[in-house]
Amino acid sequence: ESALYLIKAYRKTIFSRERFSIYNSMKRYFLEFEIRAIISRHFLNNIFFVQGIEKCYSRAFYLLIIKT
Repeated sequence: ESALYLIKAYRKTIFSRERFSIYNSMKRYFLEFEIRAIISRHFLNNIFFVQGIEKCYSRAFYLLIIKT
């Protein structure tokens, strides 16, 4: 699902250099969270942490789409 959001964000932002740079910074931000989510799933098995990550994803994309 998060990959689908990234594709949608990419399509929305591709036509503007300014927006594209926002997209790239968001991508880096999400990659960091993705790594943390993977670590938590495989090593800590922390369900609440993963749910928190998912909330961060949806909130950040909401902000990205509304503000661009």
